[in-house]
Amino acid sequence: MTSATQPARMSGLSLRRTEFAWRQWGDWWWLGALLLVAIVIRLWLFRGFMGSDDVIYATRGLEVLAGLWSPSDYNGALRYGINLPIAAAVGLLGRSEGALAAWGLICSLGEIAVIYVYALRIWGTRVAVSASLVLATIPQHIDSATNITADAPFAALLTLSMVLLHFGVSSGKAVLLVGAGLAVGFAGWIKPEAAIVFSIPFGILALAFTANRRKILWLVFGAAAAASLNLILFTWAFADPFYYAHVLARQIKAGSANPASWQSYDANFYFRLLFLDGRTLWLAPILAVLGAWFAVHAQGRAKRRTGLFTVLWAIFLLVFFSFFVYSLSPLRLIPKQTNYAIIFAAPIAVLAGVALARMRAEVSIALMAVLCIGGVLLAALDGYGHNLHAASHRDTIRFAQANRSSVVYASGQTLNLNHVLGLMGQENAGNLLPLKEMTEVIAVPRSLPEGSPIIAAYHPAWPEWRGEMAGLLPGAGAHCVRQIAQAVGAPSVTDLLVTRIVRAVRASLPSWADRQMRFTDKLLLPESVQFYSVDRGCLAQIRKTALLSSKASGGLEPK
Repeated sequence: MTSATQPARMSGLSLRRTEFAWRQWGDWWWLGALLLVAIVIRLWLFRGFMGSDDVIYATRGLEVLAGLWSPSDYNGALRYGINLPIAAAVGLLGRSEGALAAWGLICSLGEIAVIYVYALRIWGTRVAVSASLVLATIPQHIDSATNITADAPFAALLTLSMVLLHFGVSSGKAVLLVGAGLAVGFAGWIKPEAAIVFSIPFGILALAFTANRRKILWLVFGAAAAASLNLILFTWAFADPFYYAHVLARQIKAGSANPASWQSYDANFYFRLLFLDGRTLWLAPILAVLGAWFAVHAQGRAKRRTGLFTVLWAIFLLVFFSFFVYSLSPLRLIPKQTNYAIIFAAPIAVLAGVALARMRAEVSIALMAVLCIGGVLLAALDGYGHNLHAASHRDTIRFAQANRSSVVYASGQTLNLNHVLGLMGQENAGNLLPLKEMTEVIAVPRSLPEGSPIIAAYHPAWPEWRGEMAGLLPGAGAHCVRQIAQAVGAPSVTDLLVTRIVRAVRASLPSWADRQMRFTDKLLLPESVQFYSVDRGCLAQIRKTALLSSKASGGLEPK
């Protein structure tokens, strides 16, 4: 090497290093920008309490913060993978709905970052940006991050476990394999039964892609370590390491006779949700089908291998969470809900990103705009539905506060929200009773609180009004109740804007297409919560008549 050529070569090497460093920094700038967009969308559409399991998680987290470890007959109250982080967030940030939702938001953003790194390492920046943006704007992903639920943390841990598994089997590094096992184990802190189902496709992929099968022991070690910590926690709190399993067994037994109306056991539920009903993951699953073909036919062995891994990741999740046998007597498949579909979002987003990256720039940008704008609009619509659901409970609490001399019978979810508001130091109502006790009130009028006016709150979406209470208003006691008030949740500026867009779109659609938009009817014409004054004397007369009729027919007096 001559002295003349050496500086030139060194200069070229320096330029290449500078370019590589700039590309690295550029990749991280992209990730930062994507996370910023995701944060803005999620904070914009944050709704707070919905009045369902979110209230249970919040209650348990606040109780743990106060040192209370109460037993429960509901497995959702024993998910300490969500309860403990909520307690920690409230301890750090104070008693607010934002603090209660912080863990879900962090996990949602973390999942976006994990997918970005996964796609970047294999396919490059364009696929990484596309996949992360698709994931960030999937309606269910936005929804899970803006509700105080277990869905976002659970999905994030499953995604992290798969990504660590891929990099672990590719590199042979034990630390990555242990991390993958830990992620599965800690997912079991949130939903143990679902984590067990997930471990089947996880194990199949580990066996299929690991050359040295002995390294799978690192996965087992990580998962066992995390699961053991959970068992130790239950032993300390309830003197029973399998306390959760016993509660779940009782629930399954009770549910076998009376399956929950909000769950589906159909094998094709998720297939319809992903490919026929775009409200949950929008158009990403359809685009992912095209991306799957590109992924397994990519140039380069590493890309094809990762493409096959990602395709099998998506397929195995769909198959096992659709066909896993949950109960033998009666024979029943694993229960399914719309919000559970969040576990499919990550691999679908990656494959959709692969498809977008293979298209011409203008086509890719146009499709991305449709995906992002449509996803955010659908998330806003879904959020409005949650807002109306929560408003029915909040309006009932406010009504009870304004009528403290009355006893107000309301949904169990209303009472749960009322309780958690008290735990947060906010004003709640002390005169609420569960609607399920109204049947006892009707059957035995003397059990009514002496001297207190009786008011029943009614909303068609409340589960209590689908059971024994269903016959109160239209039944024999209909003339004993009188509507005295009603309330409906006030829409936000975003709600007004989105519903206006929906009205305009539906007005321009032909009738056959408009029928596909019927799910928005309850948002365009929201149902109110209604309050009925209950006449004690009237109910007593019904009771007396029923008693006389029973005696005349030789029946026994109702207890």
